[in-house]
This record gives sequence, structure tokens and C-alpha cells, in this order.
Amino acid sequence: MSVQGSEGRTRAKRGDQEGTIDQRPNGAWRGRVMVGYLPNGTPDRRTVSGPTRQEVQKKLRELLRRAESGLLSNRDKERDTVATYLTGWLERIPGTVKASTVVRYRPIVRKHLIPACGKKRLVDLKPDAIQALYAEKVATGLSPTTVRLIHTTLHKALEDAVEYGQLGSNPASRVKPPRRAEFEPYVLSASEVHRVLAIAEEVGDRLVSLWTLLAATGARGGELLALTWDGVSWERSAISISRSITVDLKKRQTIDTPKTARGRRLVTLDPDALEALKRHRARQNIERLKLGPEYDDQGLVFATSLGTPLSPRNVIRSFKAALKRAGFNEADRKRIRLYDLRHFHVTEAADAGVSVKALSARVGHASVAFTLDRYAHALESGDRQVAEAVARRLRAAGLAGQAQERTGTNPS
Repeated sequence: MSVQGSEGRTRAKRGDQEGTIDQRPNGAWRGRVMVGYLPNGTPDRRTVSGPTRQEVQKKLRELLRRAESGLLSNRDKERDTVATYLTGWLERIPGTVKASTVVRYRPIVRKHLIPACGKKRLVDLKPDAIQALYAEKVATGLSPTTVRLIHTTLHKALEDAVEYGQLGSNPASRVKPPRRAEFEPYVLSASEVHRVLAIAEEVGDRLVSLWTLLAATGARGGELLALTWDGVSWERSAISISRSITVDLKKRQTIDTPKTARGRRLVTLDPDALEALKRHRARQNIERLKLGPEYDDQGLVFATSLGTPLSPRNVIRSFKAALKRAGFNEADRKRIRLYDLRHFHVTEAADAGVSVKALSARVGHASVAFTLDRYAHALESGDRQVAEAVARRLRAAGLAGQAQERTGTNPS
């Protein structure tokens, strides 16, 4: 049975213990259900929303299940402050997202969100207040990238509040964070990368093979630092990327799986990269023999002289030292990141006309659309080369046809 409600929305009547569901004028669906009583004796009604009726029904069933299991507190949600909610949220989310994500959320919540809006009641947090918060952060000199991270964190927290019936809708969904600042990376040339690698090899830099593979594969630094020898296929001249260095909730370095399925991939090595890897293995074997049983062999391709995982910070310091030896001035050394070897790989491949689909898969981007957006300029350059190549062939065919007409020969 359904009844026509106010504002032209359709309401479906359900059982007393199932709540009600109605469709809003904007097409979204909303469900309400009583899960118990508040300390003052009034009914504790929770509201959920979703794009479809089925999704709202699922959320209502989950609310009732949690209420019956005693997992929903009966605290007066009208008095629940943003600070109280966010503090509890940080305690609940471990296990639902990656540990490295929680590590990013925590300082954002404690440093920015709680001081700025922690005293507000959760139900009173409105889009205009959130927009004002972002504007204030930008005005104080915070980078747009950091403010966007604040938005991402708050949006996730409030979305979870909607999911569990503490909010009817997510006010952060109606707020626009500041535009991402246009970052101008230092685009390393092929000759510059070659100089870095050649000098690193000449001076015996023990990480020269790491710099080589970063430039030759476009892999992320954390992915190669987690690479193990059993992930190297000498027969196929390829490496299997399936893990990455990250940090856990106690800020300890650990190895985890990639964030997306596309992050797991097989990457082919060119002959030069393969030879560099063989030389690296020989050097590592010498280190292992010198230490004997004291060598902590964890199977890592790139490890310390003791066999333990490399610290990403120490790797960056070593890379900056390699840049200095290659003659880069101080200003450029500050600009150039380890990540720019990955950027170099993608830019060179795109400029050479490699298909965006193949390139996106090789470097493990979340989607082809991301590759197109991130490397639009380089891809346009490659596309221009393709257009010019086709035009040259057409012009050549036209000239050949004209020559045949002058000589009276038949093109066929």
C-alpha cells in the first residue's frame, strides 16, 4: 500500500517494526525507523537515504539488526557533537579501510576538523558551515591539496553517519572543495635520466638498479621497494607487482596490497633494465655472503645491506644524492621527486604514441580516464604524431598518384 505525502512524494507504508520509505522530489529515497527510546523517553528514530528503494530497505534492515544486537547506542543523538562523533568514528573505521588511509585521516580530524567544528551538534552541521571552513583554511595559507584532503575525510565520516542512521543526508556532498593546485613537475629528459643512471653506475651506487627500474617501468617507488625475487620472471623478462610499502596504524613500515585491482600487474622489462637487475642481484649476493647467517633475508629485491626493507625516506635521500652527483643544482634537486622517474616513463611513452589503454595498464592507474586526465598534454603530443604520420602517408600516396598520371601508368 502506498499513500501520497506532502510535497508530491510517494510514501510506502510498512509494518510497525519495519519503518517507512518515501521517495523525495529529487528522486532519492529515504527511510525512517524507530530503533528504541532515548533516555528522555522519546522514540529514537533513525533516518537513512539512498538512490534506490532496495538500497534504503537494506539500510533499514541493517539498522534494525544492529538495534536488536545492541550495537546501536541509545544516546541522545540530538546532543551528539561533531567532536564526539568523529572521535568514535576514528575508533571504528580500522579494518574497513587500509591502515595507511586511517593514518591520513587521524591528523586531519584532530588538527583541522575537531578544532574548527567539533562543538557543533552533528545534526546541525550544514553545507554553508562546511564551505566556510574550507574558505577559512585556504585563507590561512593551507594548500588546496590539504583542504581537499580535509573534504575527503569529512565526506567519508559523514557518509558513514548516514549509513548508520545518525544523519539523514551528507551535508558535505553539497559542498565544493577548492580546485586542486596545478602542479608543474620537473619533466626529466631522456638525456638527464641517462646521466643520472650512468654516473650512479660509475660510482657504485647500490640503488642504481632501483633508479633504472623506476625509469624503465613507471612503477611507484613503494611498489618496487616491496618487490621480492620470486616476483621476478627471468624467462619472461618481467616483474610481478602485487604489493607496496605502506605504514600501519602505529606508523610502522609494513607491506600491503595495492588499493585497486589494476595495481596488480605484470610489467615487462627491456633488455637494459633486465641486465641492471642481474647486476643488482650479483651485488646483493656478495652482501649476503659477507654477513652469512646475520643477513636477514626477506627475499626483497631492494633491501638494506642487512636484507631488511628500505626506508622510503632514506631512498629519497639517496636519490637526491644521485641527482647532486649528476650535476643538478640545488633548486632543481628540491623540485625533482623520486616520483618524477615514473612521470618520465609515462610522458616518454605517451610522447612516442603508445596507446593510452596499454600505458594505463602498465603503470597501474585506477582507470584509463585517470591517465587521460593526468597526462593529457603528453598524450596530445603522441596523438599529434599519429595524425602527422597518417597525413604523410596520404600525401605520399597523392604524389605517387600524380606521378603515375604524368607517366600514363596504371596505379593498379
